[in-house]
Amino acid sequence: MQKNYVVLVSSGTQQNSMSARKAVSVLYGDTLNALGITTCSHLNGDETLLADRFDGLLLSGGGDLSADLFGQQKHIKSSPTDQRRDTEEFALIQAFCAKKKPILGICRGIQVLNVFFGGDLVQDVPNHNNSSHKIKLMPDTFLNKLYGNEITVNSYHHQAIGRLAYGFSALAYSKDGVIEAIMHNKLPILAVQWHPERMIDGICMDTQTDQTEIFNWLCNSH
Repeated sequence: MQKNYVVLVSSGTQQNSMSARKAVSVLYGDTLNALGITTCSHLNGDETLLADRFDGLLLSGGGDLSADLFGQQKHIKSSPTDQRRDTEEFALIQAFCAKKKPILGICRGIQVLNVFFGGDLVQDVPNHNNSSHKIKLMPDTFLNKLYGNEITVNSYHHQAIGRLAYGFSALAYSKDGVIEAIMHNKLPILAVQWHPERMIDGICMDTQTDQTEIFNWLCNSH
């Protein structure tokens, strides 16, 4: 079986002061390695070279995006931003899209992708941080075919997609209307607002719906 190599953008801890978010950050590499995926944690470098050499890109959770990237003023409840990370993630997205290689966005990752493609964000969504809730999966979509009409997911965010970027379809919604998952209509891009690395049987189970297939998608879409 061919081994997959994925560039992992790690959240680090400078943007994540909460211990729960630090734990989420540590799990990305453990989860991918357990599934037979070799990772390279991106700090800086030649994004085009990385897109040439690696099979896919995982955009992890982390701090809030700079509000000026989507034409808004910074919200009073926004966390400290990391302009360097924003810039590097945009460059990585551009490079991997040019190669038509798969991109998986998780939590902050879904927000970065939406903003990169021209959408915007709601900067503070109540009752979505450090909790779990049910989401509705849209009929005849990738996630619906995997999990049915409804699943329970974890939730570690306070920002969310506002205006959905052109070229994407929404795959899932929370009961209060927050977009919880998206997929590009032409490019191999999938993104979720929850943390699937915390929903892997035998590694970490915030909820009872195993999310291994989301990571398998990243491996099998190139």
